[in-house]
Amino acid sequence: MAYNPALFEQQRRGLMDNYSATGAMQAYANFISNQRGARGLQDLREGYQKQQQPLVASFGRRGLQGPNVRSGAFRKAMADFGKNQTRETADFQRSLDEQNQQFGFNNRQREAQYQSDLANLESDKASQIEQDALALMQMRAGV
Repeated sequence: MAYNPALFEQQRRGLMDNYSATGAMQAYANFISNQRGARGLQDLREGYQKQQQPLVASFGRRGLQGPNVRSGAFRKAMADFGKNQTRETADFQRSLDEQNQQFGFNNRQREAQYQSDLANLESDKASQIEQDALALMQMRAGV
């Protein structure tokens, strides 16, 4: 096969189109994931806010919480409530961070594959030029 720059350019464009398309899909998936995560985090916070008032009221009805009442049971219940909220929020946020790290890893992997494919294409191109030059030299020499 003789060196055809159009063929190599077509292959290069195909690699670039594939790289761009997969990048766009990954960026959109990351965007959707972040939106879903932000909604989930907001729902978690709202859920805890809704749970707090009934919890406080239940201690008030039993006389364990009020203006001049310092109940150890109330303090412990509120501390546990706060710990649970903090732990669940941190776990949820950690999960979101891990997803974002995975998207970053996938992008780096996609970039490395693209660069490798381009290098292979350039190597094939150089090899084809070398083969054609060798064939021309042999034809001139009469071999």
